[in-house]
Amino acid sequence: MTPTPPSESPNPGSVWPPPPTQPVAADARRPFASLIPLSRVIAVLGVLDIIGGVGVTLVKARQVALSGVPGDILLVLLAGVIFLAVFVAYRVLFLRWLFVAYKNLDVFEAAGLETTAGWAVGWIFIPVANLYRPYLTLHELYKAGTPGVDSRDEIAWQRVPSSPLIGWWWSSILIDLFLPKMVDKVLTHGITETASGILNFVLELVSITLTIVLVGSISRRQEAKAREIAPSAPSYL
Repeated sequence: MTPTPPSESPNPGSVWPPPPTQPVAADARRPFASLIPLSRVIAVLGVLDIIGGVGVTLVKARQVALSGVPGDILLVLLAGVIFLAVFVAYRVLFLRWLFVAYKNLDVFEAAGLETTAGWAVGWIFIPVANLYRPYLTLHELYKAGTPGVDSRDEIAWQRVPSSPLIGWWWSSILIDLFLPKMVDKVLTHGITETASGILNFVLELVSITLTIVLVGSISRRQEAKAREIAPSAPSYL
């Protein structure tokens, strides 16, 4: 008897989403377990950061003196410590979110990525490069995690139009960094503490609001894409 040749298995790279029996499907939800909750924590900390900015502006407006009543000094110092803790936590968790979100692209087997999860965070700390690399990284993160598009096909996800929200977000970050210093140098006598505080608060309000919206948007896109791979997994939306 002539043995029957085994049937050829389909090319896994030709099907999207991948069949749920593939290893990537079993592991797909693991990196996403913290993505949506993390984005919500970032949103809460962002709001607290804005509230803290209001407090700092009010303190400057009233010109609180450290030589005042000891109780007032302790209150100001306590408020400063709380604001600093929120300020740091918000930014650290954003970096954590950025790392996890970019790492999720490995779960989607995204092809043609220009950086890694580590460098997505690392570029932020490198002078000059941090003026444009994070902007490019967020574009790549947004496009390569598009639901309904095969991330293993570099040409396919590169053709996905990016979001104008990324440009607005990055513009707000750069304006927040440089505008107050430029205004202070252009004006002959500089700007008062109160005006400086108000300007900084408005710029922080815009940049934090756009950050919260962008983080939530990308998190939901990746969540939807993960459900394409593992439709039976619980949703965090």
